[in-house]
Amino acid sequence: MPKPTDEFHIRVSPELYKRVRHAQVDSGRSLNAELISIIERGLELRDERLEKGLKLIRDGLNLIEKGEA
Repeated sequence: MPKPTDEFHIRVSPELYKRVRHAQVDSGRSLNAELISIIERGLELRDERLEKGLKLIRDGLNLIEKGEA
């Protein structure tokens, strides 16, 4: 695995730390790999929600243009 070029240094609550550690143990990944997975999943969900929102806006605008709204 190539060495990452950027790093994050963050502080988390003890409760969040425990949750991440439990997820890491359950997945069998390293702590770093688990954190990357969690961040990637969160960003993918965010992107999906944004795309759904944009689609709703486009659909609404199309209805307005057609005079159906």
